[in-house]
Amino acid sequence: HYAFWITIGVCCHYSMVVFIPFIFICYRQYNLKIMWLAFIGIFFIAAANVPLKLLDSILGNTSYLISRIGSYAADESYNNNITLSFTTAHRILIFGIITYVIPRTTLPESTKRIFIWGAFLNLVIYLLLSNVEIVATRGSLYFRFIEVFSLAVIPFFFKKRSYRLFTKFLILLYVIWQI
Repeated sequence: HYAFWITIGVCCHYSMVVFIPFIFICYRQYNLKIMWLAFIGIFFIAAANVPLKLLDSILGNTSYLISRIGSYAADESYNNNITLSFTTAHRILIFGIITYVIPRTTLPESTKRIFIWGAFLNLVIYLLLSNVEIVATRGSLYFRFIEVFSLAVIPFFFKKRSYRLFTKFLILLYVIWQI
């Protein structure tokens, strides 16, 4: 049924094509150890600027995509390489929280898979595009929305009402900080 909803979404806006991978991966079981190892490998690949070099060698520096990325990279407000930044550490922390909490909740397995795969894709796309800040942020934004829903589940992970309330308060502070 993911294919149906993604097709409907694509009919409304072309950007929904970024969710096509969910048709294939949301039925697959996740392995957190493999995800973390993949993340570490992708982090080093991103730190070495491999994705941009690879795109440039495949597409050539005259392609529309490369020229668009180049124009962002030339603009001082967008050109930061954010592979080694607070934002990256922040996203890794959120991914860690999600991969710890979500498997231990009472959510249906299909919802757990969506949350975990979404968080993983968010981090991977962000890292692969992290050589140009705005491209990384915009490219991973769609999967960031899945993180929002998974973070909303975290207070219900705790049994004690006081822990739930405290966690809700922390999430509220986080949301205010992000705004």
